[in-house]
Amino acid sequence: MPLVTAASEVNFAMSLPASPLEWSSCIIPSPRMIIPLRGEKRIVAAFDGEVREKAFQPGDILFCVPTGWSRELWCSDHEMISLTFYDELLRALYIKHDGVSAPPNGPSVFYHAAKPIAEAGRHLIRALTLASAAPDRLDDSWALCRALLQLAARDLCDDRKGADGKARFLWTCVTKYLQESWAAELTRENVAANFRIHPNHLSRLFKQHAGVSFNDYVTGLKMERAAEALKASNYTIDEVAQHCGYKYTSYFTRVFKKLHGVPPAAYRQSHAEGGPRAPG
Repeated sequence: MPLVTAASEVNFAMSLPASPLEWSSCIIPSPRMIIPLRGEKRIVAAFDGEVREKAFQPGDILFCVPTGWSRELWCSDHEMISLTFYDELLRALYIKHDGVSAPPNGPSVFYHAAKPIAEAGRHLIRALTLASAAPDRLDDSWALCRALLQLAARDLCDDRKGADGKARFLWTCVTKYLQESWAAELTRENVAANFRIHPNHLSRLFKQHAGVSFNDYVTGLKMERAAEALKASNYTIDEVAQHCGYKYTSYFTRVFKKLHGVPPAAYRQSHAEGGPRAPG
C-alpha cells in the first residue's frame, strides 16, 4: 500500500507567526517532512496564519517550509518518519513513542545519506514551497509529496559512503544535530551515544574540524542563539539565559560578554538603535 495516497492530507508549517522563545529550537532552516506511520501524531505549528495544534493521522504529511517551525508533541502512542533536506545531505529518522515516556532524546533509528537529494527532488521542494503560499495549488501538494518521497527513498537506497571523507561526513551530521538541538542538555557523552561513537572520538572531531573543544563549540552556539533572541524579541535577559540553559543570569552575562564583547543589555541596545557598535 502506498505511504501517501490521494486521500492523504498535506499541511504546511510556516515561519509566521513566529514561535515563542522557548520553542526556538524547533526552527529548522532546511525543509522537512513529517509523516505518521501508526497512531496519532500531534504537532503545534504556524498553520494558515495562526499558531495551533493539529492531529495527524497515518499517511498525512506536514511539510515544513525553509525557516518554518513545528513543535512535536509526545502525548500519544505513535510511530513516525521524518525527512530533512539539507543542502549537504539527506537525513531520515524513524521514531517510536508510547505516549507516556518523556520526549525522546533522539530518534529510534536515523540515517544520513552522504549526498543531498537529487536535483529533481530540489525542484519538487521548490514547487511545494510555492504551493504553501498559493491556495489554488494546494490540490497538487499530495502528488508532489508522493514524488518527493519516492525520490528520497531511491536516493537513500542508492546511497554509498566511501571511506574517504567519512570523518568529514560524520562532522557534518554532528554539527547539524547540534544546530537543531542547541537548547537541549548537550553533553559530550549523550551526543556521542546518539551517533554511536566514543566520547573521545567526538572530542577529536571538534579539535580537528573546529579547533575548539566540544564544550566551547556548544557554548558558542548557545551564545549565537542568545544574540538572535536579544535582537528579535522583548524577552528579558533572565528569560533568554534560562532558555539557553543557564541557571544564573550573572554567569550567562559573563559568558556572553566574553564572546560578544559587550554584556547582553548593551548588545540589545546597540542593535535596537540601528546596528551594532564596536565596544569601547
